[in-house]
Amino acid sequence: RRPPAQRAGRRPVRHRQLIPGKPPPMEPDRILAALRKHIILVTAHALMGALLGFGLGSFLPRQYTSTTSVLVYTSQNDGSQGLTGSAALTSTIMPTLIELGNSRSVVAEVARSTGADPGRVAGAISLTNPVGTLLIEIRATATAADLAHDLAAAEVDALGKRVGKMSLKAGADNSPLALTSVDDPTVPTRSGGTSRLTTAFLGMAAGLLIGAGFAVGLDARATRRAVASLSAPGRS
Repeated sequence: RRPPAQRAGRRPVRHRQLIPGKPPPMEPDRILAALRKHIILVTAHALMGALLGFGLGSFLPRQYTSTTSVLVYTSQNDGSQGLTGSAALTSTIMPTLIELGNSRSVVAEVARSTGADPGRVAGAISLTNPVGTLLIEIRATATAADLAHDLAAAEVDALGKRVGKMSLKAGADNSPLALTSVDDPTVPTRSGGTSRLTTAFLGMAAGLLIGAGFAVGLDARATRRAVASLSAPGRS
């Protein structure tokens, strides 16, 4: 005759066979049980991580970003401005101007005019050229709003001096290049960077993971001790 479970159409329950002297593996139900058992430990680590993250966020420097954009054009012999050879400008000249704006000579001149550290100026200013345009977008980031504005303005001046010495050959004529400002450098009114709320959340998540690891580790250690005591000689 079939067992009652099979007669009722139910699958028989299979119990995992435990190896004597070896603790059972950490399965999801055991992990959840360990977390519930050590919930105070896990919560304490999460709160401690949140407090440490909030404190760290309070000491992180604020970042201010000033933006501006300039247009590259050709200066005609009659004093007018034009975009002669714009295809050559966008394909060959514009990438060169971006590299020129990031050159050490430009960085050094910006540092001299603003009094900033040359090592920080190199990483504080970025230049981009929107695809298919003659625009150069400049972003300057600093720990003070006025310094960010001054860095952007100094970058425009330093790059403009070097572009003014360049020319584009169109046929038999050489058309000098120049820069003109499209948007004046902005004076940032709000700081960016990582907020204290973000660092507190990251700290809480890290503390939660650490606390959970301790909880699971303590439970596994207790289980190993119990298994070892039961399998010791002289114990029935």
